Amino acid sequence: MTSETKHFIELSDVLGFRFECKNCHTSVMLPLNEFQAGLLYNCPNCRRDWASVKTPSGGGSGVINYEPTLTKFIHAFNELKSNFYDKSIVGCTLRVEVSGPNMKADT
Repeated sequence: MTSETKHFIELSDVLGFRFECKNCHTSVMLPLNEFQAGLLYNCPNCRRDWASVKTPSGGGSGVINYEPTLTKFIHAFNELKSNFYDKSIVGCTLRVEVSGPNMKADT
C-alpha cells in the first residue's frame, strides 16, 4: 500500500513573505499589512540589487524591475485573503498546496 501526505495552507495562515539575499543571506520578513513599494530595491545589508535585474537587451544593457510585479502580487494576495476569509463573501475556501517532506510508506 502507498500512503501519501499532502500539505495545504489557507491564505489566512500566511503572515507575510520572507526575502533572503542570495549574496549575504540577510533575510527580511515583510508582514502582509506592512508591505510598501520601495522595500525590495536592494539588500538592507550588502546593498545588492534585489528586484532590479540587469539584463542584456539589444546591443546595450537594460534593467528589469520586478518590484511592481511583487507589489501587485502582494496586493492581490491581500484582496483574496480579505474576500475569502475576513469578509467571507466568497462561497468556497482557497488553499495552496505546498511541498513537504516526501512521506511515502510502502507496506
